[in-house]
Amino acid sequence: AVVVEEVEDDEEAKRKRKEAKKAKRDKKEIVAPVPIVKAATTVGAPGELEIKVYPEEEAHKYPALQSFDELFDIITKNNKKNGVEDGTKILLNTMKTYIASKQFTKPSPIQSFCWPALFQHKDLVGIAQTGSGKTLAFLFPALYRLELMRQKGQHKTTAKPHPKILVVAPTRELAMQSYQVCVDIGLTGSICLYGGVSKHQQVREMSN
Repeated sequence: AVVVEEVEDDEEAKRKRKEAKKAKRDKKEIVAPVPIVKAATTVGAPGELEIKVYPEEEAHKYPALQSFDELFDIITKNNKKNGVEDGTKILLNTMKTYIASKQFTKPSPIQSFCWPALFQHKDLVGIAQTGSGKTLAFLFPALYRLELMRQKGQHKTTAKPHPKILVVAPTRELAMQSYQVCVDIGLTGSICLYGGVSKHQQVREMSN
């Protein structure tokens, strides 16, 4: 009987330790990434800006841009490194035309800090307020990546077409805003999908 009690006590102790660990995990708060860069509020970019580059130890390699010319220099250097010196001229012209049409004089803070890392295919978390230029911050690097795939023959049509760029937005409004930027830039084949409406039209768009 003594042996049985000891076994039961041991099982009870294990159960309590397991419950305590679970409770401790449940109480842990999800902590946002500590920003590598904090930029003060500037004209045209309301609110604070937070950026985190991964891996963190390489963040110092990507200083913020001061002009669009610096962005074009990065793209030109990337072209040489990837062996497609003349392959992205159309994309560069597309970017320059869009920038001119919007009368942008220099990159917004979120763009300045994001582009150097994103154009080197680094993972990045960026936080900024509405209207600060986030869509263009991720869309330009995505378009460049897509063009590189085309130049290297990696962008091939398959029997089952699949997205080459996927943008996930938390609301219908933000999804439509991102889609509109894609259309304005001239990204053909863009589709905006969201819930709460008839699916038939969206299915037809995906089928075209």
